[in-house]
Amino acid sequence: RMLKLSLAALLASGSLALGTRRGCVAANMKHGVVCVCNSTYCDDIEPIGDLGLGVGVAFSSSESGRRLEKQTVRFAATANGSRAASAPNVVEIDLQDENQALLGFGGAFTDASAGLISKMSEGAAKNLLASYFSPSGSRYTLGRVPIGSCDFSRRSYDLNPSPEDFLMRNFSLRDDREVGTDGNDSGDYKIDFIKRARAVMEDGTLLKLYASIWSPPTWLKTCESPPNSKDANKCSTPSITKGALNPRKEYRDAYARYFLKFVEAYKAQGIAIWGVTAQNEPSGNPTGNQWESMYYTPSDLASFIDGHLGPILKKAFPDVKIMSGDDQLQYILDHASASLDSNSPLATGRVGVGGTQERYTDGIAYHWYSSLAGTLEDTESFFHLVGGGLQVREASRQFRLDNRGGDGFLL
Repeated sequence: RMLKLSLAALLASGSLALGTRRGCVAANMKHGVVCVCNSTYCDDIEPIGDLGLGVGVAFSSSESGRRLEKQTVRFAATANGSRAASAPNVVEIDLQDENQALLGFGGAFTDASAGLISKMSEGAAKNLLASYFSPSGSRYTLGRVPIGSCDFSRRSYDLNPSPEDFLMRNFSLRDDREVGTDGNDSGDYKIDFIKRARAVMEDGTLLKLYASIWSPPTWLKTCESPPNSKDANKCSTPSITKGALNPRKEYRDAYARYFLKFVEAYKAQGIAIWGVTAQNEPSGNPTGNQWESMYYTPSDLASFIDGHLGPILKKAFPDVKIMSGDDQLQYILDHASASLDSNSPLATGRVGVGGTQERYTDGIAYHWYSSLAGTLEDTESFFHLVGGGLQVREASRQFRLDNRGGDGFLL
């Protein structure tokens, strides 16, 4: 059944309903207008409130200084699909075509953010976190947590620098503070960051966290395989910015335990990890950037997930999601083909590299740095994903996770 609604109040001219909202204290900066937030005042977002039949709300911002201003939009059903004279816009809703729900939006709990927030006054930090996570803010419900250092850390580090420690006995949480010189005896100040964010949420248990890794400890890496034609990915000595995962079983099992230890360590701090991505940007370092990376081919990443990470992590945490990909959009089909079951909608009918081996990939993560053009549109079975997405494995299908542009997870 198709339902047609006429838009009776245009977004551009809809009535503002500011209510008790604390407005933006605007300041003109080099790149535009920002809202000042300090220890005593921070602008907020007016709640959606109870909506009557045929009523919607929209929040809009502008370069001139409007910041998430609430507007009321009224809809009216039209007879036989006719268009109301006062409403030039019509929204068509196909009640029979149900796609997946949008689980939420969020951001990354990085060392850089944790370090800056730790230096703020209590009031300023609370107001800042409330602007992202509270009911009067953006209501973030997703968070990405780096495993070790990333390009938003002040220095490079890993969580087990002890060579050949295949059982990960010396694994410990760290952050980018220098031990003994920067107030860090051990630990991870992202944990306090996450707990403070949960404290300002309406329900802190709704915060879903997924962990991503940029590079393992250097002793787990090799420069011998796999080869890559791009010179920037080649190396003579493994480093935190170069190299691939050692193909030997003991090294790959140890690396899977590295993930397991991280999930266990966060659980011990009262923080559940909802999912992991097996590698941030597995295309490695093709442009020669000086930050943490590791190179995989799509089939090699799938092999690591199915043969090592999946069996070890899911044995202890069967509900933790494992995502492949986590790279630019142009690689999404390659990772879907390599990592998912051959009957998965994302696999587009291709046979996965695992053959009859059990598959452990729950979904594909991707970055929005490049256009969809020539990637999803050129594959007919993918075309509907642009707007609707997919369901999760529990419904015999998979999901997609966008790690950029708001970290939206399509469930």
